[in-house]
Order: sequence, then structure tokens, then C-alpha cells
Amino acid sequence: GSRFTAYLPRCAKDPSGMHLVSDLVDDGRGEETILVVVDDDLVADLIEDVLQRKGYNVLVASTPSEALQKAQEHAADLRLLVTDLVMPEMTGYELAQRIGQDLPDLPVIYISGYAPDRVIPDRRLDEELTFLQKPFPPRDLVQAARRVLDRRAKD
Repeated sequence: GSRFTAYLPRCAKDPSGMHLVSDLVDDGRGEETILVVVDDDLVADLIEDVLQRKGYNVLVASTPSEALQKAQEHAADLRLLVTDLVMPEMTGYELAQRIGQDLPDLPVIYISGYAPDRVIPDRRLDEELTFLQKPFPPRDLVQAARRVLDRRAKD
């Protein structure tokens, strides 16, 4: 009587099968530096590949402590933080708060497989907080990144 549902990432492969993600719809290109903090290597690799194909410079960290170090080393260039909410050491929300002490205007995209109200209980989702529910299509990530970066540029 059990029912299982499997969610797999939607990927496009070229005929040789060499690419994890092939051509995405043109959702806007970028050249900004983005710090991605995800403790799952497969998810981190996918996000890095998608963003790099759109022209972004991507720094990847698998732990919050590694992310703090990279944020400090690349503070002058860093324009966006993409972080998983549930990680060892601290939550993505706590990580964003810590990085925000040195980079208060750094925008954040939060990602999680959990519902946002379960992982950010003290904070309502509003237009200031960008959240992507995993699994999400690569196009949603690219559009969210461009939207958040453009919003920051206007401010």
C-alpha cells in the first residue's frame, strides 16, 4: 500500500551525452561572481554548470565555513549568494546573516527541498527574500539570479 514518487532533475543532453545541461533558453547572461553553497555535490555541480554556461563566474562551497572563507577572499567581486537552507554547521539563513555582516548589500537566493515555512519559520517570504524549491528547472535558477542581480543594480 505504499506509494513512492521520484523527482529527477530535468536535463537536456546533446547527442554525444557529454553535457549535463545543453542550451538553455536565453534568460539573460551575466558576468557577475556568484557564491553557491550546497552540501550535495550533484546539485552543486548542476548549479555551477548552469550558471557558468550563462557567463557567470561561480565559486562553489560545500560547507558554511568554506563559504565564509570564500566570501572573505572574494568580497570585492561577490555579487550574489545562492545557498541551501539546510546544511551542517549552520543554516543557509544564518550563513547569509554572517556574510551580510561584511557584505550587507549582498543579495541571496535560498534553495531547499523543504517547504520555506519549515526552514525559515521566523521570516515570511516576501519580495525581499528569493526562494527556489528543489527540484527546480535550470531556467528558474537563471531567471531568479538575473532578477535579483538587476534589482540590486537598481538600488
